[in-house]
Amino acid sequence: MPEESKPMSWEILEYHEHPKGFYWHLFWGVILALGAVYAIMSRDFLFGVILIIAGLFAFRIAFEEPKELSCRLDMHRVIVNETEYPLSRFSSFEIYRSHNAFILYLFSKHLAGTPLILPLHHEDVERVRAILKPHLQEVQHQISFLDELYHAFWH
Repeated sequence: MPEESKPMSWEILEYHEHPKGFYWHLFWGVILALGAVYAIMSRDFLFGVILIIAGLFAFRIAFEEPKELSCRLDMHRVIVNETEYPLSRFSSFEIYRSHNAFILYLFSKHLAGTPLILPLHHEDVERVRAILKPHLQEVQHQISFLDELYHAFWH
């Protein structure tokens, strides 16, 4: 049986946890506090709302534990924790390398669709590529700028 026709499964955390120390929290706390002072003094309500959202995003990641993902991939579908995604739903894929981690992006055919993002073990990269290549186009540098920022600072 050819490699691309054999299904594969893997279990992995949804993201690699990086412990955040006291100085990380202090740095972002000071940045948010200075921004809050500026928003109050300038009476900039929108900037204040943006700061609250940014603070929630930054600190949620620091205190949230990564969840275990159970993934299965074959020539027809991807199954993530009991949710099935047919490959026909996607137009292309990219295997992105962030530091020492590999991340599979499956891009939706629909303009407004969000990509399905799955972390990969280093040893699974070529096998995933072999399964997907006959069915989807492999692309490079298609992830969004915001995803690149996220991977640079928080992943």
